[in-house]
Amino acid sequence: MAIPKYFEFFAPVMECLLDEKEHSTKDIRNHCVSYYSITEEELQERLTSGQYKYSNRIAWAEIY
Repeated sequence: MAIPKYFEFFAPVMECLLDEKEHSTKDIRNHCVSYYSITEEELQERLTSGQYKYSNRIAWAEIY
């Protein structure tokens, strides 16, 4: 499975925030990784900027 697009992370980000408690970016990222069962290999994929692809997409989902 390819890493989901940023807009596909909307649901797991919102699901993580449903309890109305504060969550760190790391907590949200871990929830999204578990939600989509992202593999270790996929976690290592990087953008040309050097940033991890999954992390970048989750960050955009958090912003939107």
